[in-house]
Amino acid sequence: MPSPAARRALAVLSVALALPALGAEPKGPPPPSPEQKRMGWLVGKWKGTGAVKENPFMPTGTLQTSDDCAWFEGKYAVVCRGSGKGPVGPMKSIGIMGWNAEEKTYVWYGLDSTPSASTVVARGTLEGSTWTFVDEQRMEGKLVRSRYVMAEKGKDAYDFRWEVQGADGTWATVMEGTSRRVR
Repeated sequence: MPSPAARRALAVLSVALALPALGAEPKGPPPPSPEQKRMGWLVGKWKGTGAVKENPFMPTGTLQTSDDCAWFEGKYAVVCRGSGKGPVGPMKSIGIMGWNAEEKTYVWYGLDSTPSASTVVARGTLEGSTWTFVDEQRMEGKLVRSRYVMAEKGKDAYDFRWEVQGADGTWATVMEGTSRRVR
């Protein structure tokens, strides 16, 4: 058993070591990574117009979209709520863009009210100012590989296109258009 003097010394040492921790502010979460910050270009309100081309999944025609994108809590992800009208009628959508640091890829989770592509989990890359998301899903009983490309045109516009890969490996454009930031 330590002597009374040794016990006092241990007690004083314990308190001295604990004092910095008691007065320290909690650290909190880390700041968003550069990849997460880069998603911020999408934050804002957008209006889009486009065309649906001949394809086996939906009729051809024009497309009008409105999207409102905002940071999710912590600024680690962007959430977009959309509405629009296209060849199959009115639609609503929600999308979430995030960064998966383990896979070093962007991820897009999307749901919409159309019968052709109502749920999507796509993996994406950013090269320069072009975002490319690739997805595989069953459509009308067939496994379909598609990609969605957004090419930034400055900070207030982007061109978009949705492409489907054929059995021969070539990509066919199903939809394309432009979206502009609403000020």
